[in-house]
Amino acid sequence: MTSLREQAETVFVEKTKMTPHQSLVNHMRGVAEICETIAKNMNEFSRKNGGEDIIDSEKAYISGLLHDIGKYEGHEDGLLHPVRGYKILEELEFSEIAHVALTHTFYGFFEVDNQCYYDEMTEEDVKFVQKYFGEHEIDDYDRLVQIADNMNNGLSKVMTISDRFCDILYRHEISSPNKRLKVLYELKEYFDKKIGGNIYELFRDDIIKSAMREPEI
Repeated sequence: MTSLREQAETVFVEKTKMTPHQSLVNHMRGVAEICETIAKNMNEFSRKNGGEDIIDSEKAYISGLLHDIGKYEGHEDGLLHPVRGYKILEELEFSEIAHVALTHTFYGFFEVDNQCYYDEMTEEDVKFVQKYFGEHEIDDYDRLVQIADNMNNGLSKVMTISDRFCDILYRHEISSPNKRLKVLYELKEYFDKKIGGNIYELFRDDIIKSAMREPEI
């Protein structure tokens, strides 16, 4: 029987084979690897303290791998992709991963202004997102993809949240940047506690390399 990871890899290859943007392919793969690494270290820390595994590292990897799948339906840019990705993955019966694809962009949903997302959505999509978040909660898979998404830009393997956020600000008009950055720092602190250390230490060499590189103009 084909494993869920193998199925996800097949979907990933099929959806990305026609994209002209290799950096986007690299980004999705990079986010998956960050998610898996942090998840494995969460489990290791839990076991060291007498507990059991607290997260499925395979599911963490798949969640990262497919989080931006909505960008491959002829719409590479823009903020419509979470809803599109959710619909694609629901149709493919990846329901749990579809949830992560929808939530990954909306970090701090109840704390920050999301109007910049809604400006590109249809009225129907706006109602769907608002209703969905009113009926569902996020968990560590959502949080993990949210932070990993903000530690990789497809050009550098791993980068700090601060460097990634500067890259995003450079390329996009972001409302409530201070509040959004605060949410990301809180997410980092959350996962620091989950591994009993600093998640940046897991990627030290890659982060040092990325710090030497400025965003492409």
